[in-house]
Amino acid sequence: MGVKPDNITAFSIQACSVENSMYNCSLAFMKTLENDATCPDVEQTAIKQFFRSMFISYDNKCAHPCREYLMTDLSKCYTDSGLDANLFLSNATMERGTIIGTTVSEVKLFCDNRQPLVRCMRRERDMCPEAPLLMSKIGLDIESLERTVDVLCEHPEVYLGATECFSHPSIGVLECQNNQSTELIQLGVETKEESLSEDMFIAKFCQIRIKHVDCDLKAWSAIDTQSCGTSVIGLRTELECKLLPDFCTSNYQKQVDVICHKENFNKDDRKDDDSGAASVSGSIISRFLLCICILSLFWMD
Repeated sequence: MGVKPDNITAFSIQACSVENSMYNCSLAFMKTLENDATCPDVEQTAIKQFFRSMFISYDNKCAHPCREYLMTDLSKCYTDSGLDANLFLSNATMERGTIIGTTVSEVKLFCDNRQPLVRCMRRERDMCPEAPLLMSKIGLDIESLERTVDVLCEHPEVYLGATECFSHPSIGVLECQNNQSTELIQLGVETKEESLSEDMFIAKFCQIRIKHVDCDLKAWSAIDTQSCGTSVIGLRTELECKLLPDFCTSNYQKQVDVICHKENFNKDDRKDDDSGAASVSGSIISRFLLCICILSLFWMD
């Protein structure tokens, strides 16, 4: 098909420069095709499969090399900062441990080194031209994680004390978690099968996350035990809200403001309450990172 160009490098540069335009044009064509009753379903399916296969190959050819190693380099920032690299993804996503440690010494080590860690992660992100797109598609937001870690390091006693509360989730809490996981998987499937645009993907992703935060906080607040006091629920609320990516909070500000009003953080109660929040971070951030892993299966293959 066609004639091989004389200068492959020049042709590749030109082709990759219009990749997004080509994709959007083809997506518009396929949407029109879906509404064409004269085109048989079998032929529609064949055409969609052709375009999907073509653009997967197209995208791979135009991919910057950093696409393959960005997450590895971000994880390496932990090691370079004198921290355990397992705290980045694998440990948290498997529901083992917590994001900044499980003992006083581990928490102190993490908090003392969190600024070089974040600087390293930003540096790796900024060196990868595809990082903003890749990270937005999988919901990874370094600024959100930084804000969350800052909150935990401000309240280490509360952080280290809430194991009793958050190690016993109610049926309502588990239902919220399961619903979010199911909806994220469905979004991933929909993204692949229907070739969702980036804007549409982000809109649906944000709605899932915001709905889950509201569901999760209401479920935990309904648990009437001493270990799940107002300081613990307030800290969890602040963490959940700060973990929402910036593109979600800015695009859905009214919804977020209702859930994440500062009064809901119960900051005054933390001064005298050491009943705490150790697995508050482990469960919240591990589920946040689970979102990343689930969605990356569909965006990075």
